[in-house]
Amino acid sequence: MRSSPIARQNSYDVIARASAEAYRGRLVDVRQIGRDLAVRFVLGGSIQREGDQLRTSARLSDTATGAQVWSNRWDRPATDLFAIQTDITEQVISQFEILTGPVKSQVLAAAKRKHPNSLTAYELTLLAVEKTLSPTRESNAEAMEILKKALEADPGYAKAWVNLAWAHTEASSLGADATTSREAALSAARRAVQLDASDAEAHAVLGHVLATKGEFDQAKASFETALRLNPSSFSILVYYVGWASTFGEPERGALLADRAIRLNPSYKPWACGFLRYAYFMAGRYKDALQVMERQTPDNYTRNAWVQRAASFAVLGRAEEPGRRSARPCNVIPT
Repeated sequence: MRSSPIARQNSYDVIARASAEAYRGRLVDVRQIGRDLAVRFVLGGSIQREGDQLRTSARLSDTATGAQVWSNRWDRPATDLFAIQTDITEQVISQFEILTGPVKSQVLAAAKRKHPNSLTAYELTLLAVEKTLSPTRESNAEAMEILKKALEADPGYAKAWVNLAWAHTEASSLGADATTSREAALSAARRAVQLDASDAEAHAVLGHVLATKGEFDQAKASFETALRLNPSSFSILVYYVGWASTFGEPERGALLADRAIRLNPSYKPWACGFLRYAYFMAGRYKDALQVMERQTPDNYTRNAWVQRAASFAVLGRAEEPGRRSARPCNVIPT
């Protein structure tokens, strides 16, 4: 449900923000970050708000040398947040033009996305997304109420519709009526695409909902559009790989799972079920079991237990399923 403007540039691979969260508030040499995450550049910064004003700073560092290659600061009204975001994107990309050559103008144009007219809608949407990271029936219902408020503030904010579609999809797995939830999700997803056809995640959620309805050809087409718009989105890759074998592409699903993990090696447990299934269906049983190490047995679904036992059996390790250690998992995966 979440990607940076630079990640939407098809010339760059951008590590997911979650991977960098481990360094928040710590004084760490950028060269160490580069070694840990296998990245060449690190973009950092801060946002301070005082009343209706924002002070935003950004800096780009070379992890090979530790040198800061670019920095800037913006003092703007809070309503200019997205203009600042576009400025940062353009200026960072201009640095790469200097370092590695020209960037095609159409790639830069893709970063100039449609933004909400209201900062309040943006803030409410972020709050709702936070509620869905570890979903329960109560937190998901709360997220939907917050998103409705965001849409009251700005009915044309595509991202709020995207996240409302995901919330309705989640609701069906938390006890809500499946048919009602699917129809509500489909309506929200189509509205998001209508509002912003360049929003990759809008196409991804539409693809996911269509797939749950058994409309696989249309679902695959929507996912392909999402991947074309943003091939470096971890969440889009993860949701696609969960359906890849259904689309008749299990090998591609496993390769895209590899890509997703490379982009976000610190991925959260919610992604485990999709990645595990992609590897299992491609016959990559060791990789499926490795992904499951991020889960705990109490979070396994029936399919997870079956796939785990089958993976051990194929690998000739049928005696091992009962002996394992696991890391905590906050979300029940599929």
